[in-house]
Amino acid sequence: ANGCVAGGASVAKKIAELMGVEVSAVKKVALLTCQGTKDCALSRGTYNGVQTCAAAVQAVNGTKLCAYGCAGLGDCVSVCSFGALSMGSDGLPHINYEKCVGCGKCARTCPKKLFVIVDAQTKGSFALCANRSDNKPPIKKNCSKGCIKCGICEKKCPEQCIKVTQGIPVVDYSKCTSCGECIKACPDKVLTLIQDRVHA
Repeated sequence: ANGCVAGGASVAKKIAELMGVEVSAVKKVALLTCQGTKDCALSRGTYNGVQTCAAAVQAVNGTKLCAYGCAGLGDCVSVCSFGALSMGSDGLPHINYEKCVGCGKCARTCPKKLFVIVDAQTKGSFALCANRSDNKPPIKKNCSKGCIKCGICEKKCPEQCIKVTQGIPVVDYSKCTSCGECIKACPDKVLTLIQDRVHA
């Protein structure tokens, strides 16, 4: 048995016993790939339509000038069956990692595809920006925390485990040692360590 996402390790163990197989449940968690808070991401203006992310994205491509940023209306929060997500006063969803089981509902619901699901034990660097545009000036104008695609993270990585792919730093976790060189080098503080978020 390879686990029960909803029930967690204890339920997975019981299922495995009933089936006569070994349990191999690996806890999963969600990560948000946007740090465009109200303070750093420019708003498109007042949105008076249906107050869901899906509606705002369909009507005006979201509530922020960054076409890739979180709409901030909480569709992810409303679908989370475990109470692991809440909207912060900063306009972004916040994840409670003690409650998150990595079921993926938030990832499937988010119209901007801003959540990724990873093993909770994954260690390494992670990009907090989903902006895939290669038009650099508007990125910083629209969000002060956006990735400008400078590639310094890729150049500074001693393990050569980062590749900027479609404008986003992508990490090969089989090589990443969590040395933090990419984080130190990033001029816009786009990178963080997964373990610092999940196990904080």
